[in-house]
Amino acid sequence: MTMEEDSVAVISSEDRERTNPRNVSIYAFTNGMPDNTASAHTDDRSLALTLARRVIDSSAPIMAISTGDAATLLALLSKWHREETFKKAATLVSKRLQIDDTLRNSLSIFELTDCLASLARWDQDEEVFKTTGLALIRRFALEGASVGYLNGQAVANCFSALAKWHNESICKEAGNLLAMRIAADETILRQLNGVRLAICINALSRWSEDDVCRMAGVRLAKRISEDGNLRHNLNARYLAVCLDALAQWPSDEACRRATAQLARRLATDASVCDRLTAKHFINCLRALGTSNDQAACKAAGVRLVKRLANDGTLLQQLAGARYARDCLDALARWPRDDACFHTAADVLQRNCDTASQEASIA
Repeated sequence: MTMEEDSVAVISSEDRERTNPRNVSIYAFTNGMPDNTASAHTDDRSLALTLARRVIDSSAPIMAISTGDAATLLALLSKWHREETFKKAATLVSKRLQIDDTLRNSLSIFELTDCLASLARWDQDEEVFKTTGLALIRRFALEGASVGYLNGQAVANCFSALAKWHNESICKEAGNLLAMRIAADETILRQLNGVRLAICINALSRWSEDDVCRMAGVRLAKRISEDGNLRHNLNARYLAVCLDALAQWPSDEACRRATAQLARRLATDASVCDRLTAKHFINCLRALGTSNDQAACKAAGVRLVKRLANDGTLLQQLAGARYARDCLDALARWPRDDACFHTAADVLQRNCDTASQEASIA
């Protein structure tokens, strides 16, 4: 699997109105926030910050929150999930859902999936979010029939949380329900744009040996190989996510075709190759190495090591303690008799040695 967990979650354009801080239902539980606070001259983040502070200082009665407000507020706060104030407020909303079975069970299936996508966005001190997320996932798994009502966005929302906590058995159980839907429903398949598809295939690859998840993953691979517009609209991050997921089924012909198609994009589009972060650079290099007998994958691999040779900042990042071993392991998947890969490994190793020596001196 990936060197680091790569949980990906997004708020879709159709969700934006629901997560607008000016949403009237949010104000219903903020205990009379003045109308002028919602002035058109105030930006959304400022309004969201005001809401978060009112939750934290208890001027917003969190115990009286409705199901719709809980889902909307979590989605709103998760837009700025790296900021401490929003995280503190989200923790309180999460705990409210965690302890109140009635509130949790009153969520509609779409509110539930929105909550899951929001909860999955917090990476630090995540235990409270994980506990609440797993409680929601248990309800989802028990109500298997509800899967049939989900659209593509809701399916992706679920998968973003399931991938994050994929080692939990209940997540695999829920993942199987969604995998069956993807494998059997052409409508859902077509509702998955590039980002949603990346989220789904990323999650499915966490259970790559499961037959149902493999079937759904292959179905998504066929969509990737057949849909040029979808491939073109993938940015660097999500292209890397797809490549990493496809590498979990290296012997499947549909996955090999999809990998080759994505490799062609990577080899020919500088805007993709040059925007890969260190983590996604390694994931691409490793994934392509599993199919290095394909010309397209070899060309993409060469493009990656050329960037490594010419990008001092990237080289410095990859030589650091966080990424060095993973990058060297990824390079080891390529033929050692190929000069460019051999040279890249040697250069990286020298930089790793230098970085290690400097660290020991310091």
